[in-house]
Amino acid sequence: MVPHLNPSLPSWSTGFCLPKPPRSRIVTASGRDMDNVVQVFDKVLAKAREVGASDIHLCTGVLWKYRVLGRVVPITSLNPLKKDEAEAIVRHVMSASGTLVRGDLDNQIRCLTDLDLSYSLPGVSRFRVNICRQRGTFSLVLRLIPVDCPSIEDLGLPKVIKEISHEERGLVLVTGVTGSGKSTTLAAMVREINLTNPCKIVTIEDPIEYLHTEVKASVIQREVGSDTRSFA
Repeated sequence: MVPHLNPSLPSWSTGFCLPKPPRSRIVTASGRDMDNVVQVFDKVLAKAREVGASDIHLCTGVLWKYRVLGRVVPITSLNPLKKDEAEAIVRHVMSASGTLVRGDLDNQIRCLTDLDLSYSLPGVSRFRVNICRQRGTFSLVLRLIPVDCPSIEDLGLPKVIKEISHEERGLVLVTGVTGSGKSTTLAAMVREINLTNPCKIVTIEDPIEYLHTEVKASVIQREVGSDTRSFA
């Protein structure tokens, strides 16, 4: 049964139509065809930027949700996410990211407890994804990654950050709580180096968030899981 519309919710929370299934088939371990839910998943992600959402929350047994201006808002036009639907989305995201290139897919899904990775939706955005298991089922949180990497000036960071970016030697630690801007600060520093220094930059990220196009520097970005086993 489709949940009733809550009149206090934004109009976009009811504006989803189920698209036609694609040619490729995604089947869960139970044998159920999950093409349709994956299509809906991509459509929900595409809508996220339009409605100004920062995150998408998916959890088995409850409604799909957006986080808009810090407020978690349910999408009432969609049914609560079922267990096998959540598994299908996890399979889809992991396969698309290259995380499941090697080994047995069913076994990796069965053993999965927690994973950070990135997901790209062409023409829309890239997303930082956290997958975790809770109560024997999957939960996902996806955060939109801005298309363009901000500059140090855009972030309003102190001038010393730019000075540090121009140093040739040393160890720099960027620390802070979750969501405080560590990854964005580092990306802005990489951007500064790339724009000004004809050098080689190697990043190891978990996952890759901002994609850097080479300007003056040679930039190599490696993602833990798909490009390298660990940060070591």
